[in-house]
Amino acid sequence: MTIEDQISYLKKRGQFVDEYLNFYQQILTIQADQQSKINKEKLAIFGKTSDIESRLQMGLPLLEKNNIYIEADVARSSFTALLSIFEKYPQQYPPEKIDILKGALKKNDQLPNEFIQTFIAENKDYFSQLSEKTAVEPGVLIFIARTISLPFLKTYADLLQPYLAEKDKVWFRSFCPLCGNAAVMARLEKEVGQRHLWCATCHTEWMFTRNQCACCSNEDPKGIRYFFDESDSLYKVYVCDQCKRYLKTIDENKYTFIQPMNMALEDLITHYLDEIAVKEGYQSMLWWDGIEHYDHHELSDGH
Repeated sequence: MTIEDQISYLKKRGQFVDEYLNFYQQILTIQADQQSKINKEKLAIFGKTSDIESRLQMGLPLLEKNNIYIEADVARSSFTALLSIFEKYPQQYPPEKIDILKGALKKNDQLPNEFIQTFIAENKDYFSQLSEKTAVEPGVLIFIARTISLPFLKTYADLLQPYLAEKDKVWFRSFCPLCGNAAVMARLEKEVGQRHLWCATCHTEWMFTRNQCACCSNEDPKGIRYFFDESDSLYKVYVCDQCKRYLKTIDENKYTFIQPMNMALEDLITHYLDEIAVKEGYQSMLWWDGIEHYDHHELSDGH
C-alpha cells in the first residue's frame, strides 16, 4: 500500500484521531524518503563483507551489529526531519526538549549515527545515560532511534532477501534472522495455521513453531495460554507463565479487511492489547522494554 492508502486504512478502522494519523503519515514519509536516498551499491558492498554462509550455518542473524553501514548525511537528515515534525506537536514534544536535541546535534554531528548504531546494538545504557544528560525521556530517544534506523535496516533486508528466504526454511528460532531482535507480533496463516513472527526493529518475518513460547522456548501447554478481546477475535495475546512475556498474534482466518495485512499498522492498532498484557503482569520481548514508557497514544482515541 502507498502511505496514503495506509492512512486511509487506519481512518476506516476508526481508532485514531486525525492529529495522530497526520503525525504517523509524516513519519512514514520521512522513512520512505530517507530510504530512497541510501546508496544501495555502497551498502551492498559493505553488507557482503560478512560471511553470510558461515552465519547461516552457525544460526546467527545475517547482520553483524558492529558492521552496519550508515550514511551520515541520510542519518542526519532523518534526525533533523523528525525533530521538525516534533515541533508541530508541542503538547506531546515540549519545545525546550526539542531545542536540547538540536543543541546536542550541533555539538556532535555524529549523534544520529550513534543513535542508529547503539539502537541496533541493543545498548540500553546509552539511551538511559543520554536521557540523564539531556533530560529528554528515554522513550523519546528510543523512538527517534527506531525511526531513523528502519530505512537502513529495510534496505539491508531487501539486499539480503535471498538469504532470508533460504533461512526461513530452517530458522525456527526465537530471534530475527536479519537483525537478531525479538518478535513483537505474530500471525497465524489462514487454514494451515503456520505461525510467522514479526520483528518490530527491521520488519522482517520468519516462521516459528506454534505451540512454543517465542521467548523462552517453553512448550508446557499448562504454562502457555492466550486471551483475546471478545469484541474483536482477530487478535490474540499469547502469554507464557514461565518467562512472563507476551506476544500479540493475528489470526488470518478472522481477517476480513480488503486491504493487505501490514504488520506495522497492526502493531500500532493493537497498542491497547500491550497495555492489557502489562497490567496483567507480562512484558513484551523487546530489549528496550522497561525503559521509561513513552509513546503517542495520547493523540489516539484508543479502546
